[in-house]
Amino acid sequence: MSDRVRRIRVWPGVLRLTHWAMAGAVVILLGSGWLLKSGMVLSDRLYQFLLDQLHLPAGHLLGVALAVRGFYLVRDEGIGGFSALLPSRTSWPGILAGLRFYTSFARTEMPRYYGHHPLWAPVYLVWMGLLVLQVVSGLLLEFGSLRGLFGLGSDPVLRWHLAPFTLLSMLVILHVVSAFLHDLKGDGGDVSGMISGYRTFDVERAQDDRPAGPEVQAVSLDSIGGWTPKSKDPGEK
Repeated sequence: MSDRVRRIRVWPGVLRLTHWAMAGAVVILLGSGWLLKSGMVLSDRLYQFLLDQLHLPAGHLLGVALAVRGFYLVRDEGIGGFSALLPSRTSWPGILAGLRFYTSFARTEMPRYYGHHPLWAPVYLVWMGLLVLQVVSGLLLEFGSLRGLFGLGSDPVLRWHLAPFTLLSMLVILHVVSAFLHDLKGDGGDVSGMISGYRTFDVERAQDDRPAGPEVQAVSLDSIGGWTPKSKDPGEK
C-alpha cells in the first residue's frame, strides 16, 4: 500500500518540444488540407493563402520536428529511443490491460506505466512513419524538380499525399481522447506531464528486515510497467 506519491521528470525538453511542434503542425495541416481538397474554397486568393501561409509552413515545421525526433529515436537509449516504443516481454501485460481498458469503455483499471503507454507505443512508430511519408510526398508536390528527379507525375503523388488523410485524422482524435482518459482515470498526470515533463507515481515504503534504521523510498514497480529509468537516486528505481 502506498503512503504518498512522487513527481519524477520523465519527458526531456527536446521530446516535449518536438511533440508539441508535431501536434500543432498536424492540426494545421489536417485543417488546411481538408479545406484545400474539399472544393469549398472558391476564392483563388484564399486558396493560395491557405496553401502558402498555412499548409506549406506547417509541413516544413513537421519535417524539422520529425528529423529531430528521428535523431533521438536512433541516438537515445532511454525514453526517447526505439527500444521504448517497441513491444517487449515486460510490456505485454500492459498492452493486454490497455486493450481491456479501452474495450470496456474505461470501466476496468488502466495499466500503470512509466513513459509511453504500452499499447500506444508501437502505434506512435506507425504514426511517425505515416507523417514522414506525408512530408516526403508534400515536398515532391511543392518542388517539381524533385518529381522530375524521380520521374514522378504530380497526380499520383497527390493521390499518395491524400490517401492517409482519414487514418491520420482518426489517430489524432483517438490520441486526444485517450490522453484525456488517461488523465481522468489514471494518476500519472499524462497531459500535464507533456507540458512540465513530470509525472506522478505511487511510492511504497520498502520494509527493512533490520530492527532499526532509515526507511527506503521506492517507486512501485507497478507504476512503471516493469521499466526502470536510469538514475542514481534510489527513490527513482
